[in-house]
Amino acid sequence: MTETEILSKIQTVFAEILDDENIAITKESSPETVEGWDSFALVQIILSLEKSFGIKFKSEEIFEWKNVGDIVNSVSKKVE
Repeated sequence: MTETEILSKIQTVFAEILDDENIAITKESSPETVEGWDSFALVQIILSLEKSFGIKFKSEEIFEWKNVGDIVNSVSKKVE
């Protein structure tokens, strides 16, 4: 799965969780730049990503995420 495909799936998850079909997610997107991305939304995003990709994240890697690019990298390592 390419990074573009992963980012596209992440975009879909964010749109669903944040209830914004027009949201534009890039690898640089972060909680500071995305309206509604708070700790509660993050839990929902994590659960949805795990279900969508059929993977599990470790808490250590989640704590290291600073932006969507970090999420893409985590997913990429698990779906290789």
